[in-house]
Amino acid sequence: MEQWVVTMPFATLDGRQGTQDFVVSAPDALSALAAAVTCANEDHAARHRRHAAIDTEAAVIALWQE
Repeated sequence: MEQWVVTMPFATLDGRQGTQDFVVSAPDALSALAAAVTCANEDHAARHRRHAAIDTEAAVIALWQE
């Protein structure tokens, strides 16, 4: 299984923007995105971005480079 980094942009209701990164283990990029979406929906991840909406369709998925 490979390590992937999935970067997803987010935006708050007041217009602030940023990205949140997730490092996940998955056999392929699509599975990595699914795992990252699961992580993004966890309470601690949502708190980290101050509950801003995350844009999963604009995710960037890459193999983790050590």
